[in-house]
Amino acid sequence: IFRPLERHDPGIVRKKRDLAVSAPEVHNFAAADGLTLRLTRYRGGDKGPLLFTHGLGVSSRIFSIDTIETNLLEYMHNAGYDCWLLDYRASIDLPYATQGWTADEVAQFDYAPAITLIRDQTGRSSVQVIAHCYGATTFTMAMLSGLRGVRLAVISQISTDVIVPFYPQRLLAYLRLPSLLEKFGVTAVNARATRADSIWGRMLDGLIRIAVPFQRGERSRSATSNRITALYGQLYKSAQLNEATFEHGLPEMFGEANIAAFKQLARIARCKHLVDADGHNAYLENDDVSGLAAIPICFIHGQENACFRPESTELTLKRLQAAAPSQPFTRHVIPGYGHIDCIFGKNAARDVYPHILAHLEKSADG
Repeated sequence: IFRPLERHDPGIVRKKRDLAVSAPEVHNFAAADGLTLRLTRYRGGDKGPLLFTHGLGVSSRIFSIDTIETNLLEYMHNAGYDCWLLDYRASIDLPYATQGWTADEVAQFDYAPAITLIRDQTGRSSVQVIAHCYGATTFTMAMLSGLRGVRLAVISQISTDVIVPFYPQRLLAYLRLPSLLEKFGVTAVNARATRADSIWGRMLDGLIRIAVPFQRGERSRSATSNRITALYGQLYKSAQLNEATFEHGLPEMFGEANIAAFKQLARIARCKHLVDADGHNAYLENDDVSGLAAIPICFIHGQENACFRPESTELTLKRLQAAAPSQPFTRHVIPGYGHIDCIFGKNAARDVYPHILAHLEKSADG
């Protein structure tokens, strides 16, 4: 416990492998409120188009990280899909990650222009979507608010219902920790621990290592990994990550996120279902999920997810089945996996991706 923590050195440039995909095409576009967002296209074939949307405090790199043998982008590209990776305002690769926006703004302003651009560029009338975590939350909000142009979706880990472990996530939500931090002037947090961090950052990392309730065997000498757990809960099973992802991938994929987003997530955790930033039942009024139930959805959930319990998507599935009994909704609970390791686990191409592909194939040529 007294050994020095390992910290990321951004000055060291590692050699990355070439991805088994076509050359990227970058499309910058304006969100409905004027922010400049980004779509990166990889033409894998005539299936699709397929939109990928990432979580909070990361970027679209979670789908294209080179530290695993086959990432989700490569898997879908090689299956013949026209892949579009979205970096919306939460992306750490854009200049807005630390600004005070909420999930409501993402849902309202970011998805419709992205889908319009894809449809215009491809000539297709609709898109398919893979949505993970905060991307799944905001995509669900957008669909419940009337988003059009989506014909099928895969939703990873979370949607309308949110069941988190009482300790520590719900307890911290009840204690209003994000609001307390905001009162002390904290407007953003950073999961990436580097060698350039101040003495205060290093002291905080030491405290996290001692005080945060890690699962058995998950306490680490990686300061970044420990920060990830302190901020989001246990997002992955370390056994599902290879050494390169743990050592290099995590610091490259994770970064800053704003406190306003955490405040809303805390409200959602307390209410156990989607609410807007003010706590109003803006998305599930009268239990109306018709906007989401209009398309076939496959839910992917890690059985060992200690951030959002598997009951979360189970409850959402029941909502949708009640609203649209004839719609082909499916759900896969992946044994041995947590949360984001379903996206970049070392064996995700064997254990998780085939479930995603099988669902996409249902309307691949739509």
